[in-house]
Amino acid sequence: MLLRWFLFFTFSSCCCFAEAALRCDTFFPQNLISPSLVDDSVSSEEIQQMIAESRKSLREQSFRVSYQEFFARVLNQPAEAYESLSPQESLAYLTLFARWRLLPSDKWSAFFLQIVERQIFEWSNESFLTFALQRKLTPLVFPESFVASYYQRLREIFPSLNVTTQLETLSAELYHDGELKHSLSTEDLSFFIRVLTENLKNLPESLPGNLPANLHIKPVKEMYRGLLFLKNDVRTSLTYEISLLIEQLERKLQYYNISLADGGKSGDTRHRSSPDDSRYQILEIDLQLLFRGSELITEYSDAQLPGFYDAVDILVVDARLVVEWDGGHHYFRPLLMDGSILNEQDDLVLRPLDRARDRLLRTQGYRILRISPPLANQLHNLDIETLINEQNP
Repeated sequence: MLLRWFLFFTFSSCCCFAEAALRCDTFFPQNLISPSLVDDSVSSEEIQQMIAESRKSLREQSFRVSYQEFFARVLNQPAEAYESLSPQESLAYLTLFARWRLLPSDKWSAFFLQIVERQIFEWSNESFLTFALQRKLTPLVFPESFVASYYQRLREIFPSLNVTTQLETLSAELYHDGELKHSLSTEDLSFFIRVLTENLKNLPESLPGNLPANLHIKPVKEMYRGLLFLKNDVRTSLTYEISLLIEQLERKLQYYNISLADGGKSGDTRHRSSPDDSRYQILEIDLQLLFRGSELITEYSDAQLPGFYDAVDILVVDARLVVEWDGGHHYFRPLLMDGSILNEQDDLVLRPLDRARDRLLRTQGYRILRISPPLANQLHNLDIETLINEQNP
């Protein structure tokens, strides 16, 4: 009886403070979902509200009970609720999961992606842009039939897309290129690169220092970096086409008096742990002991050096080791049908941008050590040298 009263008061206290980002899931199981909430349909307004809420949640690094109930409702809606969605409303669901760094269950994904695939040939310029922006973020693997339909339609419509959407759609594919069995063919890549190069060349130029309304610095930077990933690929037959596109990108950067270091960083540093974090300081000490005499540079960057266009947290110079102290936003976590998420180290899936940069750095002889939130929480029990070897087989 005393135990029951203890659990009751613990549960009640947690729920009272749930909206203050108290980690309620540490007090009771994550499968306590109210059955009445599971059958409710989810409105487009709720989806947009939760997309906006995602940034706040990533900062808090928490998953409130109310969030869990919301995602349970999303995943358990009746089929007809999805069948009636417009193309842009369907894509909002993919954006929702991408922004929340969640991988929905295979059961839900298999069903929902069939609906989205049927709508691809109805997509507008805005739809292609929306899809590209979420695709850059998520490691979600799309079915081969989906990718085939997408590539077919993208090739048909690509010349008519505006330059920003062209930059975003192509760079999104380059982030995934080299690790998927259904990557773009050399022929398709050549076509997209040539069309984009010509579009940039013909883009009306406004006054120097002022980007035209339909061109933004971040897509230009990300396209440039995507080409670095592609140059690292074995498809050397595209070297000439790549060089022409890079030349156009560099001309735009020079004309508008901007550099790859301008316009914000691709990596989001807002969620990074403070260097004052005692765990971070422990890691630095461990690295100094392990690599005696080697210089450790924090926040090292070089916009012209492949892989270092955004700052790496620590560069161990002589050991050619890049160390990243990762916030939760770098990883995607599996989302179960009951709205609960899996948080253990083995559950985490690194986002495409980070995987692409790791591949680029490794080809230059660097090793990568990533300290995820679960690893940071057990840092005092870790053998750093063993961890480096495990992450760089």
